[in-house]
Amino acid sequence: MTEQTTFRTLFEDLEETMTGNEMYPIVGKQLENIIPLILGQKIKQVMESLAGMNRYWDCIEKAFTACKVFGGGQVVVGSLLIDSADGQSTYGFLFNPPLEIHAWVQGPKGIIIDCALPGIIEKGMKCNDHIGPYLVGREPCILFGKPLEWMHYDAMEQLT
Repeated sequence: MTEQTTFRTLFEDLEETMTGNEMYPIVGKQLENIIPLILGQKIKQVMESLAGMNRYWDCIEKAFTACKVFGGGQVVVGSLLIDSADGQSTYGFLFNPPLEIHAWVQGPKGIIIDCALPGIIEKGMKCNDHIGPYLVGREPCILFGKPLEWMHYDAMEQLT
């Protein structure tokens, strides 16, 4: 007779992985010298490289992948909070390792490359309480540039 042990987690979506075919809009306060076609090709290359990673987690691995594809920048960890469009709530991760953390690529002149951002927004739209979803009115997107007003990044430590 075989014994089996089952573990339960608070997260029901640990098995949802990236396909590499995800397409998200690129947002951010752009610098004028960025060529959109080259940026789009690099982001596509990053997204293809994320195939098999967890859709809502794995931000550190996603940041190192983006750093490698773009050939520069520093992977940093810290906190990220996203404001809901209705102004009623915020969703994200504070800097509280090992329980809460977010990672992204920090480039020159305040540029951030965050290819894990779509998963955070999607997760915030899926999570809810008795009032409703934590995030409403936000479209999953990739940040390349300076954060928009509803994105709150706070870098705490450099990993590279």
